[in-house]
Amino acid sequence: MELLLIYIASILTSAFFQTINKFKIFKSLADKGYVLDFEQLKNNKEDLSSSINYITVIPIVNVLYEIYRMLDFHFNGNSYVDSLIENNYTKKMSAFELDEYNKKPTGINIILAMSKYSQMLKSSYYYKDEQGLANDSINFIYDEYGLKIINRTGRFLYMNHDDLEKYIYTNLIPFIKPNSNIIIKPKEIEVPHLKDKKLEEDINNYFNNLKDNLDKVDEQPKIRTLSKRK
Repeated sequence: MELLLIYIASILTSAFFQTINKFKIFKSLADKGYVLDFEQLKNNKEDLSSSINYITVIPIVNVLYEIYRMLDFHFNGNSYVDSLIENNYTKKMSAFELDEYNKKPTGINIILAMSKYSQMLKSSYYYKDEQGLANDSINFIYDEYGLKIINRTGRFLYMNHDDLEKYIYTNLIPFIKPNSNIIIKPKEIEVPHLKDKKLEEDINNYFNNLKDNLDKVDEQPKIRTLSKRK
C-alpha cells in the first residue's frame, strides 16, 4: 500500500513539474511572437515519437528527471525555443492571440487564448483580397455584440484598427451571405490603401520586383548539355 501511494505521489509530482515546463515553453514562444503549430507537430509525430522517454513512469526518477528538464530549460531555454521556430514547429501569433496575451503575459493565458482563438476561427467570417499582391486576408466575427477582428495578414496588417473596422463595415459586411463564412466581394470595390503612402509604395515595389525577377528566371534560355560520343 505504501509503495502504491509513493508511486501515485511520484506520478502526480512529475506531472506537476511537466506542466510547469510546458507553461514556460508556451510563454517563451509567445514572448517571441509565436505559438506551437499542432498541425505541424502531428505531421512530424514520427520524429517526435522517438523522443518519448519511458523514464517518466519510474517512481522518484521521473520527478528528478522533470526537475532536471526544468533547470535545463532555465539555462538553455532560448536555444530550445529557437530550434522549435527554425524547425517550423511554430507559427506566428494571430492578432487576437497577441492582444489576449498582452493583457496577461503568462503561459496559461496564451494556452487559453489559443484555445479560444481556435473556436472563434471556426465561426468567423473570412475574406481574402484576390487582387492583392500579398496574402491580404481578414478573419472577423460580426454578431449582435458587434464587430471583432480575429486575424489579419498582408496589407491589412498595416492598417490601423479604426480604418480596418470602417473598411469591413463598408465593403465586407454588406456581402455576408447566409450559411457561408467566406466573403466574396465584387472586384469593382476599391482595395484599401495605407495612409503611409511611402510604406504602401515600398510594399508594392517589393512584390513587383519579385515578380519581375521570377519572370526573368523563366525567360532565361535553358542550356542543354550534350554527352560525348565514344
